[in-house]
Amino acid sequence: MLLIRLLLKVSLVTLISRILGFIRDITIARVFGVNWMLDSFLVAFKLPNLFRKIFSDGILLQVFVPALTKYKNNGNFMDTYNFIAYISGLFIILLLIIITITIFFIPKIIIIIAPGFIKNKYILLLTIKLSRIIFPYIILILFITFTSAILNVWGYEIVSLTTSIFLNISMIIFTLLFNNLFSLPIFGLAWSVIIGGVIQLFYQLVFLKKINMLIPPKFNFNYKRLFSLLKNVSTVIIINSINQISNIINTIFASFFISGSLSWIYYADRIVELPAGLLITSLNTILLPILSRSFIKNDMNNYLKQLNWGIKLCFIFVIPSTIALIILSYPIVITLFQYNNFSIHDLCMIQKLLSIYSIGLIGLVLAKLLTISFYSCNNTKVLIKISLIIIILTQIMNILFVYIFDNLGLSVSNIISYYIQVILLYFYLLKNKLFFFNYNVANFLFKIIISVLVMSFILIKLLSLMPNWDNISIFYRLIRISLLIIVGILVYFFTLRITGLKLKEIFYFYYNF
Repeated sequence: MLLIRLLLKVSLVTLISRILGFIRDITIARVFGVNWMLDSFLVAFKLPNLFRKIFSDGILLQVFVPALTKYKNNGNFMDTYNFIAYISGLFIILLLIIITITIFFIPKIIIIIAPGFIKNKYILLLTIKLSRIIFPYIILILFITFTSAILNVWGYEIVSLTTSIFLNISMIIFTLLFNNLFSLPIFGLAWSVIIGGVIQLFYQLVFLKKINMLIPPKFNFNYKRLFSLLKNVSTVIIINSINQISNIINTIFASFFISGSLSWIYYADRIVELPAGLLITSLNTILLPILSRSFIKNDMNNYLKQLNWGIKLCFIFVIPSTIALIILSYPIVITLFQYNNFSIHDLCMIQKLLSIYSIGLIGLVLAKLLTISFYSCNNTKVLIKISLIIIILTQIMNILFVYIFDNLGLSVSNIISYYIQVILLYFYLLKNKLFFFNYNVANFLFKIIISVLVMSFILIKLLSLMPNWDNISIFYRLIRISLLIIVGILVYFFTLRITGLKLKEIFYFYYNF
């Protein structure tokens, strides 16, 4: 199979979803700006996202999908039917326990993750109210992820990838049309999350019914295969929990900064997520199954080729993205967010954060890519050790850099931690002969750097020729930024070709099973 076709297919759907997410963020920025109400919403919205990242993304991707694939490939429908039914039954019980406990303790949880809100009781009370509205979304998102996993195994990847579109649409519609129906407009945004989640779930249930996998839950704790699955689940939960602790601590730090700090971090992070998310999501979807198959078959030659292919793509796409984001940080932020309630100070702070996060983009993507190789080898114990080392180092750096750089310090420590994680992952794989570069890395990177320098020169020159961005409409801003991006891409790939980099060999990479 030609991997680039599969990569482009997944990337296109992910791109559409991300663009709609940006439209959502632009809409929220225009209506709410950057203020304490949006900070409260972002903290409240962080809770269900935290549980999603701990329980759904890792577990269902790393544990449930491989297990379900084995059942499906065995061809025994009743085994597959019972497996899905008992897992969904277990999910319901776990969720009821989690929801009941969490909603009761939400005030204390908010104080733990955002202690800076204690100094303003109104912000604290608003965050608690918003959390109680939004938190039941965790029930919906876990079952959405659960049904997505089933659809992926049955070849309906596009359906699961397009599901997030409905949440974005719901949030946009509520922000524009229904926020005046509530005592505070921000409550409309909170309810839009729940409505969007319900639509997402029903959308997927339609396709589950189509493939005859709309299976009612069953409750049977004597089901032996359930306990073997839970062993793997517990390991993944530990890894994901360790990774999310760092995010929680960052929120704790940010809650002490001036009003708007959480919003600045959110908006800058959303911009960087576009190139990072596109490549990470696409490579995660594609590489994990094929690397797993190669490792199981002990075909290390294919395994190394596939992992090297992923790293080559990372270098080719992420290095120019990093430099372009830094050069275009001002026009990008002003195009996306500088409207109505957005101040010049907000613009400057997000631009600074965006530049810092962009520097860490290469480390972030490489760390995620190398982590995939550990999961494909089922080597999760090492990931736990490395995750613990990273979280300890990150918090030490947080204390140091917050003292030096104030609210920018969290971003600085994050990007350094990405590169430390890459170094630890790489040297472990190298030591255990699970990875080595099968090409001249220095020559490969030299050609990319030359191409990036040419692209940078052209972009800087074009920016200097363009008039002020402040006094033009969003339409002309979008035309300008689109023109700059298109020219940058064309110049970069044209220069790559001139340098002699054989893109055809990379893009036309096949794998066989």
